[in-house]
Formats: sequence, C-alpha cells, structure tokens
Amino acid sequence: MHIPDGLVPPLWCGLGYAVSGGLLWGACRRLQRATVDTLAIVPRLALLTA
Repeated sequence: MHIPDGLVPPLWCGLGYAVSGGLLWGACRRLQRATVDTLAIVPRLALLTA
C-alpha cells in the first residue's frame, strides 16, 4: 500500500512503529521461552512480521 507523503502525521507513524515493535518484541520473547510447542509459534511470528 502506498500512502502519499504528508498524508499521515509523524505522530501516527511513530505510534505505529512503536506498537508493531512492541508486538514483535513480545512475539520473539514468547518464541524464545517456548520449549515444546516452538514449531506452532513460528508461523504466527512470520505472519506478524509480514
């Protein structure tokens, strides 16, 4: 999706990056702590990062 320059305020962009970074961090920590069901979490992490 392409958004024209200046359409989205910088504050919204920063908040979006912060939220997605937090979700990615949480998913990576959960993947790291997983012991038995690691293979079930990998597709979810891939969907989150896509």
